[in-house]
Amino acid sequence: MPLGPARGSPTSQQYWPGLLEICQDADELGRSLVEEWLCAYMFKDLVEPVRSTRARAVADFFADSDRHKSHSRPIDRAEADSAGVVIDNLEDSQELQDAVLSVHHATLITLQSTPSVKIIENDLGRSFVVQQQVAQMQIPMAPSRNATASGPTGRSCWITDLAILAWVD
Repeated sequence: MPLGPARGSPTSQQYWPGLLEICQDADELGRSLVEEWLCAYMFKDLVEPVRSTRARAVADFFADSDRHKSHSRPIDRAEADSAGVVIDNLEDSQELQDAVLSVHHATLITLQSTPSVKIIENDLGRSFVVQQQVAQMQIPMAPSRNATASGPTGRSCWITDLAILAWVD
């Protein structure tokens, strides 16, 4: 892992002294938690030391920023499989595929037709839903040079949490 710019350079002066160590600790914590969870769940039926070795290899694969470059980069089945991840294909079970797609479609419809922006639900029927209210407000604006005498003196805009989403003439 590269350590970045030399100490004392203009780039490094904008960060406090302990930031690099905090980042390295967070990286190691993430790797160790993933390794622990893989040993406890995905690789629980493997014997030691195979279980720990494989869990460490998979954790290192997902933490490899030189390979992945970004958290938003997709990892397909073939790549995950080649890294040692155990994959159960959704298409192998019609019943499971129908259940997953039903939840997926119900969630999409809910997010598109309500002010909900986040839904968390567990197997006990308990849920947490975040909704965002959007209000239309008139904001008086000075008329432009091209405005006619009968034209509007203001514009409508959509505002949410003090952020303007879109102007509507």
